[in-house]
Amino acid sequence: MTNDIVAASTGPLFKEPRVDPVARRAELATIVTLVNERRRGMKRLGEFSIAPARHDNDQMYFTQIRATPSSGFGGCDFRFNLPARDLGQEEPSEIADRILTAARVFNTLTGIGKYIRLNRQIVDEVIEPGRTGLHPMKVVAMGLVLDGYSDTSKVCVDFETMGRDLSVGIDRVVAHDIDDLEDSLRRYVTRHVRRAELKTLAMASRAVGWIDEAALRILDGSGLPRAEAIERLRREECIEFNFGGEDGYDLAAALYWEDGVIRGDIENFRERWSFEGDRLKLLECPLPETVLMAWSGRSFGAVAEHPFVPRDAIVTAVDHGNGDWTYVDVVTGTIPVDADSGLPRGDARIQ
Repeated sequence: MTNDIVAASTGPLFKEPRVDPVARRAELATIVTLVNERRRGMKRLGEFSIAPARHDNDQMYFTQIRATPSSGFGGCDFRFNLPARDLGQEEPSEIADRILTAARVFNTLTGIGKYIRLNRQIVDEVIEPGRTGLHPMKVVAMGLVLDGYSDTSKVCVDFETMGRDLSVGIDRVVAHDIDDLEDSLRRYVTRHVRRAELKTLAMASRAVGWIDEAALRILDGSGLPRAEAIERLRREECIEFNFGGEDGYDLAAALYWEDGVIRGDIENFRERWSFEGDRLKLLECPLPETVLMAWSGRSFGAVAEHPFVPRDAIVTAVDHGNGDWTYVDVVTGTIPVDADSGLPRGDARIQ
């Protein structure tokens, strides 16, 4: 499939990750090695390792080191947060010592088994609606987080669920109390049930998901090969880049998964407009008020042209009441991403 966007003469300029993934992996490996070398006197805990999760390179607290009990504790893991934002801020040896101090405190706690069994009962009840169908949710592990950042411990639950790209992976909830745990899990269950239905629909179409037509225009306009972009999005939740103009920085763009659909955002700082998923934002729109108010329910192309908004997109709302800015909400068509080729399916021209 092609469109009428003229591809950039050179490929896009990718934004550097906030955290160097190579350095991050090396630091985590060093910390785990040091902790296991020094783990004397903790026979009730097994070896330390990184607890896998979908966002283990995130800026937040998703990366955790774990030790699974060899006996006792009701099967509750010891967990310690290793935030990616702290990369290089402290010597690995010092971090290892803090982990071991927390683990020794965990080793002396009583009543953990009863506490974790109570929480597991609640977890099972909350996620029950997500355990049906072809892609059921599943609890992988539960743990108690002691990390030295606060005086209180937190319970964490790792579970298999459907991600934004409709792939199954391990997500994690860390909560201060039962109410917090229930609320967080219910949000995951709601998303999982919706995404599991979409996954089944995609499978029936021999697709891995969809890409919306605006995102495809952004992709083709950037000069990034479709196969490369979609392959990267199987490994990363979002890819950010610049393209356009003499130096390649006129346009800032992002492609990302949202409930099985690859969506796109793009912004032109110089011309003062942006398109974010389903909303076009314009400064000093030249169209008269009467035309704007009659736009809803019609195709975008019936009134205006824009290089990154398909002509066939349907306008659902127009807001011109906020100073000099105009907001145009649209619904764009989607195209299946073929399960075999990994590419958008078909060869029709996007209008």
